[in-house]
Amino acid sequence: MTIRKKIIVWSTLIVALCFWLEGYSPLVYRWAASNHLFLDDYRNGDLYRLCYLPQFKEQAKDCLPPSVKKTSSKVHLYLIGDSFTEESRVHANDVASTQYTYVHWDKNKSIQLDTSARNILILESVERSVKGHFSRNANEFLLTDKPEVT
Repeated sequence: MTIRKKIIVWSTLIVALCFWLEGYSPLVYRWAASNHLFLDDYRNGDLYRLCYLPQFKEQAKDCLPPSVKKTSSKVHLYLIGDSFTEESRVHANDVASTQYTYVHWDKNKSIQLDTSARNILILESVERSVKGHFSRNANEFLLTDKPEVT
């Protein structure tokens, strides 16, 4: 094999590997998006990428900062979600609760419930992932109302 063919083969392999990593690794995807190596199509909604007709593609408008008044009663909000409720998209100051906890579907977290507070759990998922999320046992998110004994 000539040097030119080797360079072409290895270059093609490296480019294909980069695309594969970007498509299958959330860390690489977020890093590439944060460094503006490609446009983050999901910022316009989950179905945006499925539509190739330009007249149906509108740029998302920036929302005004929320004017959320914190509640005087003790409310703890727990959110288990994925793409639309990631930590970079929803923050504690976006909700009117005294405590806000976010857990991604793919992570495990032990949460100590406060029985003196009103505890609210929100589950968020896109349609294509619902069956996968709810077909597993729910013991991946350990919610307890008593301290764990060690």
